[in-house]
Amino acid sequence: MESVVEICKEVLSRLSQMGFEKNETVSTGQLIFPSKSDNTLRISEQELRQVFIEVFNETKNGLYYSIETPTINNYSFGKNHDDIKISSEELTGQSALLDMCIFEKENDQSHYTRLLNIEFKHDNVDFKNFSKDILKLMHEKENGAFILLLENTNSGTLINNGEKRRGAIDKLIQSFNIHKLKEQHWNGNEQKYIELIILSLEDKNNLNKKPLLWHRKILKKDLDTIKADIVEWLKVED
Repeated sequence: MESVVEICKEVLSRLSQMGFEKNETVSTGQLIFPSKSDNTLRISEQELRQVFIEVFNETKNGLYYSIETPTINNYSFGKNHDDIKISSEELTGQSALLDMCIFEKENDQSHYTRLLNIEFKHDNVDFKNFSKDILKLMHEKENGAFILLLENTNSGTLINNGEKRRGAIDKLIQSFNIHKLKEQHWNGNEQKYIELIILSLEDKNNLNKKPLLWHRKILKKDLDTIKADIVEWLKVED
């Protein structure tokens, strides 16, 4: 399979060239962004997932996928962040949903094997939404990918811990820091990883305001140094 990062590079390119219902932009594909009732642009994780699937299918990798895939483990999310828990004998929980799951099937196998769990997000949403997705990716034994689409980024969008509205990376760091405190939350071997990928359609920090892609692969051994690595995290690949 072509790496998730390489797929996301093409996804970002296509999303940045998509047309919008209320302007004269000619879309490079048939998918366009719709408008809201106030005639402003509506961007969501639905466009992100749709284009990701299109690019994934074009790689001709012999792999399979499902969407809205039930988790193997059970969880309880509740109304508040403190309610987010892995199900146990003392706790009533249920299977959660993964936005997308990638499978392989060898010729001598009678079933499909999960390879990668993917969660898609749009916008710098509230902390609970980040945290519950990170917990699912940590506790399911397969590799994972958290892919976030932002309409634009500025100096405080990614790192902004001192402000009322925290940056996306701040929330990701805090999610890992909270869940790593319980050893059983990381399910999988030492080679298991979670790929964090942020796509921005417009980087306002850049004079040309070109699209931005930032990514970081997290292994279990990285959990204790995530916060200390913030400077490295800000390295953005073109």
